[in-house]
Amino acid sequence: MDDERFILEIEKHTVLYDITNPFYKDNAKKEKAWRLIAGVVGVEVDVCRTRWKTLRDAFVKNRKNTNLPSGSAGGNQKDWKYSEIMSFLLPHLQPRRSV
Repeated sequence: MDDERFILEIEKHTVLYDITNPFYKDNAKKEKAWRLIAGVVGVEVDVCRTRWKTLRDAFVKNRKNTNLPSGSAGGNQKDWKYSEIMSFLLPHLQPRRSV
């Protein structure tokens, strides 16, 4: 699967990542979006969902590691290869509350 093409297809379907989308909680709309994406990239829906979770998690982890305060251990973090094309997610990422 071509990850860049896959990410660009995901971007077209805001119902999958934008919680302000009125249909975000509509599972039928999400399922339809996944079927459309799967048809375009030529893989099964389950593979698409798993790949998206992997890519999204990697994007979030990379963002977290590149935003470390100065002086933090770990050295310089290389920019992840899909950071730029996944930047459409930035307004939709919310940090989790800590206890």
